[in-house]
Amino acid sequence: MSSKRGTFLFTTMGGFFNFGFSAIAFGSALPAIEKSLNLDHEKAGIILATSSVGFFSAALFTMVFGKKIGVFRSLVLSMMINTIALFFITGSRSFLLLFISYLLLNFGSGLLEIDSGVGTSIIETNNTGSILNIMHSLYALGAIFSPVVVSLFLKNESNWWIPFLLAALSNGVVLLFSTGLLFGIAEPLTEKSIDIEKDVKDPGRRDVFFWLIMLGIFLYVGYEVGFSSWLSAYIYDVKELDMRVAALFPSLLWLGLLIGRLLAGLFVEKLGYSRSMLILTVISFVSFLCLLQVDSAILTGFLVFGMGFGFSAMFPTLQASLLRSSDLDAEISVSSFTFAASLGATFSSYFVGFIGKHMGLGVGILLILFMIVAEIFVVIGIHRREKIEVEKI
Repeated sequence: MSSKRGTFLFTTMGGFFNFGFSAIAFGSALPAIEKSLNLDHEKAGIILATSSVGFFSAALFTMVFGKKIGVFRSLVLSMMINTIALFFITGSRSFLLLFISYLLLNFGSGLLEIDSGVGTSIIETNNTGSILNIMHSLYALGAIFSPVVVSLFLKNESNWWIPFLLAALSNGVVLLFSTGLLFGIAEPLTEKSIDIEKDVKDPGRRDVFFWLIMLGIFLYVGYEVGFSSWLSAYIYDVKELDMRVAALFPSLLWLGLLIGRLLAGLFVEKLGYSRSMLILTVISFVSFLCLLQVDSAILTGFLVFGMGFGFSAMFPTLQASLLRSSDLDAEISVSSFTFAASLGATFSSYFVGFIGKHMGLGVGILLILFMIVAEIFVVIGIHRREKIEVEKI
């Protein structure tokens, strides 16, 4: 079991590294992709919004086939799909092919998100929040390297595809190692492993806390994906910095995310999930307000780092809160979580681009501020709900 546990952790961490690398590479290379393929902000937003369909499809796939396939075999499948999708992106030279390839990548990444959460609940019943934060740190690490690599190849904007080739090769290596998960791991039933149809049809099981978590992840992924996807374009269009310099700013964002998630792996269990999230959300709010006011590249970089730190532990901590408190089957809980996350990503990715096309990206990016403010109130609601549950005990 220990060797299988190691294979699972290597696969998820390697998968998250490549997921982070490729996702942020797309945002960093977005100005070059738009120019190379003659796309406007709205069409780029449509491609970014494929996360909704891809992640929703992954959630639906897990609800229908998850029990039959098993979480560990599904994880191997996600590695195979992502490898194929990355090779397709490498060869995309039209809007349609890039749209389909990115959609496929989001489907595979959606499976990775679900399988990592469910698998962790099986192999690591204690300190789930810490393990998930450390696991997601690899996403942040890949995201840090990604803009640097993209910037190296943007001397010629037509070379935007090269970082995706590197990601495809890297993910292929992870795929080879992941095949060890195809055999030998039992997936035990727990007291939460109940019939899927019963979960879906019994609305009484979905309490206020469940819906607060769903709203919280919708908002968080919305402002995180919206900001990270449009960051380079915002720095280039609004702050008027050089394209290659603008491509580096996501590295600062994800450096903040990496440091925050590593620290969260140490303090989130002691400080408490909701308190940790409230502190981080306030940091995001203050950093974003200041970012809107400054023109200095150095101050902008510092505030982008602050945004990343504020974003850092939100996703894995919300997921850990759900796994710890939900009475639903793990596959149902995490699939619902992933679906809500995909809706948030689609909402912000498209509407930031839509507003940016008609009113300017400086106005479109304000949607991120609105979502952060809303998240503060949701986290306060989660904190109050947790206190009520503790008092009942």
